[in-house]
Amino acid sequence: MEDATENDAESVVGDEAHIVAQSGKGPRGSLIDEGNIDRYENLILLCRVHHKLIDDQPATYTVERLREMKRDHEKWAEQAIRAGSIICPHESATDSEIFDHVPLSNEEIDYVIGHRPQAWEHLMYAGLLKVGLRDARRKSEPRQPSSLVFHNNQAALGHVSALMDELKSAIKEVMDCFEPILLSKALGEPGRPGEFRLIYHIADRLFIAYSNLMDWSRSAGTAQVPRQARHLYDILSHLSDRPMRDIEEYVDRLVVELNGAAREASLGNLHPVVLKVTCAIHADERILEEVLGEMERVHQFIVRNPKR
Repeated sequence: MEDATENDAESVVGDEAHIVAQSGKGPRGSLIDEGNIDRYENLILLCRVHHKLIDDQPATYTVERLREMKRDHEKWAEQAIRAGSIICPHESATDSEIFDHVPLSNEEIDYVIGHRPQAWEHLMYAGLLKVGLRDARRKSEPRQPSSLVFHNNQAALGHVSALMDELKSAIKEVMDCFEPILLSKALGEPGRPGEFRLIYHIADRLFIAYSNLMDWSRSAGTAQVPRQARHLYDILSHLSDRPMRDIEEYVDRLVVELNGAAREASLGNLHPVVLKVTCAIHADERILEEVLGEMERVHQFIVRNPKR
């Protein structure tokens, strides 16, 4: 980022680049699953000269070399920030500074990272989750025809179990984001600093998992199926609604609790605060019952009409 001048705004001179290209025909393309293309692990920030260079010379700038370059730079940046030689976006940091609310913009998140106010790890974590989920909802694409196409009811009914397995896998991805050891290391044990790179990582994992639930719902809801299976797939697409709502409620509760604690601290009430915010993912039993009922109805139709 180049600073603003008297007559112009600041200029972004960095590019967010993919290590493995979005297109299978691009530089280092097709080396990871499509679902991982936009994950943090596959992104690297480059100047525009080096962005072109690594794309023009993929044999020299391999996936492993680029990942190593990224790891080295992250390690350097973290050490520099801890040593106080880099403070972004402001000039100084103080351990006693109070930030009185969860940051709800990228600029505020950068401020919290740079200034490291009290409980910055938790403020950063909650801010990243809130901003990430908000952006995921905004970027949600209109429902386009799904790649799932079934020309007979038997095939449509048979694929339901595969979709249920995919949903279970997506929910497991959510729950993996709350692995206690990982969270403890990222946010820091009491009296010990957290690790901002790990905080980014677990926040990124959670809203990617949330996005995967949205994609799953969209895929099931727009699947091309025979008329007799249409209602089944419509109901099925709503099975991810409750898990998504559980994630949203967790993030909202976390923000509310941290805002309350931060406001108390800003008023001079610096007594120790213990917050317990849990994320429980539930299945919607009513929708499950409807799905099972529709599956039985489609099954009976197939029995009566084996050629359809």
